[in-house]
Amino acid sequence: MQFDVQLLLLALAPLFLACMGWELYYWRRQGRSDIYDWRDSLCNACLALLHQAADKLA
Repeated sequence: MQFDVQLLLLALAPLFLACMGWELYYWRRQGRSDIYDWRDSLCNACLALLHQAADKLA
């Protein structure tokens, strides 16, 4: 049986999103909403999707 890294990353995606949500919640409760910006996360998510798409095309 061959190990597929892409499937592992796909399976762990909800965990990554949960960690991002926890980080947002934590910093907002600390009164430091300037540390975590949703635009940074959106940009990183778009870059990750583009990277995955490029891997599929290659």
